[in-house]
Amino acid sequence: MATPDSIKAAREAVENIATQRGHVGQDKLQQIQPELRLEIEKALFSKDLIIGSSVITLAKNLYSSKARFVFELLQNADDNKYTKASSLGSKPFVSFRIFPRKIVVECNEDGFTQQNLEAICAVGQSSKTGAQGYIGEKGIGFKFVFMVAHKVHIQSGPFSFSFGHKPGDSGMGMISPMLEETSEELESPLTIITLHLQDTGDQDELAKTHESIRTQYETLQAKMQPFVRNIRRIKINISCAAKKIKTEKAAPGKHLHDFYRTFSSQRANGMEQLDSTS
Repeated sequence: MATPDSIKAAREAVENIATQRGHVGQDKLQQIQPELRLEIEKALFSKDLIIGSSVITLAKNLYSSKARFVFELLQNADDNKYTKASSLGSKPFVSFRIFPRKIVVECNEDGFTQQNLEAICAVGQSSKTGAQGYIGEKGIGFKFVFMVAHKVHIQSGPFSFSFGHKPGDSGMGMISPMLEETSEELESPLTIITLHLQDTGDQDELAKTHESIRTQYETLQAKMQPFVRNIRRIKINISCAAKKIKTEKAAPGKHLHDFYRTFSSQRANGMEQLDSTS
């Protein structure tokens, strides 16, 4: 369980990286007079173009990439350490809950450290020797979540922070963490990553993106074996319009012991009903 001192240290680590990036969050910009805010935003964007060449290249190529963000998330989870879960007699697991407006990923990994924070805020670096970890394909794997999300909130141990990026942004928001207040204290070990899905732009394109998300999770089973070495249990819950709950269970693989995929009504229970609209 996080202590006040560890929470303070985690907040300082997040704030220090954001300061180093010269990043100002939208929550602060919105407090500025509109005309002055526009001038500041232009200046910040110009600054980002000068200092953020690698991440800007990523931002430009992000939406034309053939990478599958689901695989990146799965690989990220599989590369984590699970010593705490193992000591408690628990199987390493990752779960995905897919709602119309967000995806919630839960994993009983050991939890974020400052080294992990620094790695996920970098491009082309990893905190995990011999593993792709929080970075992935070409040193930028985790950033592919922004193919479908405009905001990603990560809560793990004393850490609670988010990244933000929309089409047309410079890309610096993908590597500049912003503090997120939360009233929920997680049990240990547990990390929760919430992807807030893109909700602006061409409605037809958004519909195609959401359909692609669903398809990736519906077809994950047959393609996932090469990605799984440490994870023993995968659970997928897809919230849909169906009135009946349907559960699929796959045969165990070499490393994976349990695989469940459930299609449930958006109103199957109170928690799903709440999450599907938030």
